[in-house]
Amino acid sequence: MDREKHIKSGEGEELDVLSHEPVKGYKTAFGIVFSISLIYLLIIFIVS
Repeated sequence: MDREKHIKSGEGEELDVLSHEPVKGYKTAFGIVFSISLIYLLIIFIVS
């Protein structure tokens, strides 16, 4: 329970509980890429 609570406070991702080291790495990389692409699309939407 403590481990789940610690992980939830860190990332807030349920999948981290299953295998938190590799999943956290993928989640972080995906999160960065997703954020950049989201900002990029937002800029294109505003400009056009």
